[in-house]
Amino acid sequence: MNVLREQGTNVVETMSRLRKQIEILNEKLLRDKGLDLRVIFEETTYISSAINLVKQNIWIGGCLAVSILILFLRSLIPTAIIFIAIPVSVIGTFVAIAGLGLSINVISLAGLAFSIGMVVDASIVSMENIYRLRQKGQNAKDAAYNGARQVWAPILGSALTTVIVFIPVVLLKLPVGQLFRDIGIAISVSVIISVIVSVTVIPTLAARFLSGSKDRFSDPLRIPIIDYLSKLFSDLIVAYAKFIVSRKAFGVILVFLIVSVSGFASYKYLPRLDYLPDGNANFVFGRLIVPTGYSMEETLRIAEKMESAAKPLWEGKTKEGGPPEIDRFFFVAFQGGAFAGASAKDASRVSELQMVLMRPVFSEPGARAFVRQASLFGRSVGGSRSIRIDVTGSDLRQLNLL
Repeated sequence: MNVLREQGTNVVETMSRLRKQIEILNEKLLRDKGLDLRVIFEETTYISSAINLVKQNIWIGGCLAVSILILFLRSLIPTAIIFIAIPVSVIGTFVAIAGLGLSINVISLAGLAFSIGMVVDASIVSMENIYRLRQKGQNAKDAAYNGARQVWAPILGSALTTVIVFIPVVLLKLPVGQLFRDIGIAISVSVIISVIVSVTVIPTLAARFLSGSKDRFSDPLRIPIIDYLSKLFSDLIVAYAKFIVSRKAFGVILVFLIVSVSGFASYKYLPRLDYLPDGNANFVFGRLIVPTGYSMEETLRIAEKMESAAKPLWEGKTKEGGPPEIDRFFFVAFQGGAFAGASAKDASRVSELQMVLMRPVFSEPGARAFVRQASLFGRSVGGSRSIRIDVTGSDLRQLNLL
């Protein structure tokens, strides 16, 4: 059975309810008859992966940001204030996406995952300036106000450059524009919200938690190795800048060489061009087409050859260096053809099953098999990002004319 959800419904909730019904069917109806209903392929695998990716980026990105901030600010309070910007910006992005009437999907979640590192940038700039003024002796409220006022313009300008990049993608009417519209909106909204957080939430928290004697902030914690490396890096940057400024011709030549080498490397090692990625769905789907006039018995015989070729793999009888073990397999035969599908226990090797299903058909005169890995952007188990037109018939001369 192939189940399709209605447009606009929550696929995760739909799949959850469907699994519960499958459990009921297996326990109350099918088990007594020696049958078992199993799920071979589902869309929620990608969605769950995307959700886990966002969670992972939040935790890893947050921990790395906190570690770096502690090393350079040498204070837990401003670091904790900046860390608050991450969940506030993420929650605000979800609210904004819902307000725009959009859905949370793998594309928008990918955009949100990309933007996790961006949402703390504005808060870091704002907090660092506030903390600098606090170290100079200003009280907490004045430092919060003046610090945010001094940097709001460059923060906004930096955010707008990111947002403007995605405007052509959002306005593009082609399918690729509609596809990546959500990723552009997710990144743009999260960046804009992070700017709002940096000039509202961050100064407010700084005014509240950076109060007290200025001596608390005038003498930061010393970390010898970090201080030494920071000074060394700063000295190198200053020396390089002085050298380039004093020798303009050398600077022009250096820039030309960098651009030339980068351009050549980009051209030389440019990956192959494609419209959309295949994805890595753990499922291959095949269609068997038999010659016109074949009986149902002949069609079933050919389909059973595909099943026989796959059977040793789901029974664990695999050879070293051979195809991977099959986790689940099915085939459906009908008048004029058959469908077959399989998933591998090792998801990274599922594409190797394509030849396993195709090879038995090669020995059958006139029979053809088309097997491909399920596409990331397909709506059904046989979905694909490509379009293939096959013209069949009994008159070869007429087919050649077509």
